[in-house]
Amino acid sequence: MNYIAQQYKGKVNLLAIGQNSGEDINEFLDSNDWEFTHISDPNGTLIKSKFLNVWGFPVTFIADQNAKIIRVFSGGSTDSTAVKHIIDKVEPILKKLIDK
Repeated sequence: MNYIAQQYKGKVNLLAIGQNSGEDINEFLDSNDWEFTHISDPNGTLIKSKFLNVWGFPVTFIADQNAKIIRVFSGGSTDSTAVKHIIDKVEPILKKLIDK
């Protein structure tokens, strides 16, 4: 997602919602360079109440400028192809939304 954050800086907003505690997320962020905001939702309250979705690993939501959810991707690769896999899914949708 850092690639997406860098490529579309000023055009898209990224937000990571983690199931971990705020302390765990902050500890992770201290040792990993991420270029977007991360928040803690350890009980899944935000996801369940606002997005009406259960957790998968990972879940990616793409919303338009009016906060309308356009696409949801649940799950994904966890091996060396994971980054390419998510970019290949997300980038065409972002390009289409930005070009509107």
